[in-house]
Amino acid sequence: MDKLLTVDDYLEQRFDLTDDGRWHDLVSGKLVAREQPSDIQGIAILNLTRILGSYFMRTATVQTAYACFELGLVLRRDPDSVRFPPISVFKDGNRFEHLDEMTTDQLPRLAIDHARSPQANSEIAREYLRSGIASVWLIDSRSLALEVYEDRETVKFERHEQEFIPEAEWPGLRIRIAELFEEPGSGGK
Repeated sequence: MDKLLTVDDYLEQRFDLTDDGRWHDLVSGKLVAREQPSDIQGIAILNLTRILGSYFMRTATVQTAYACFELGLVLRRDPDSVRFPPISVFKDGNRFEHLDEMTTDQLPRLAIDHARSPQANSEIAREYLRSGIASVWLIDSRSLALEVYEDRETVKFERHEQEFIPEAEWPGLRIRIAELFEEPGSGGK
């Protein structure tokens, strides 16, 4: 039986992995390769980053939310699990707190990741929610939709194909789903 890795073990060998471990997570002490994002997934993350950045700038006087990118979230210990979602959104705290960190035990309010298969989506969303993250958004670039998961006890699932307005959690934020998948500079054409 292979030895289960800890977060520290994983971080020691991460840069020896393909692409410096960028496409690997640690799940229950075992290395798990993630599929490298497609171009359209990368575009969706870029566009959502822009949308969130504008929103956080507009609302900076009333909230201190901020985003971190590819920060390892320690979801569980013994056996250790760490996931690297493309975007983690923290609701409060110092905006630069995680700047030089590879991983953190502090969990964000929101984890944004790429959709996989329906079963895998449900499993990864539940893993994030069980760890204490309040909301999970999965970007589905195959069907051009945003899947939203909330509530760690009875998982609430919504699929948005036109527009997503999370007014209760993020007042004033409006995401047109088509805008997530537009090539930069295309002007929506």
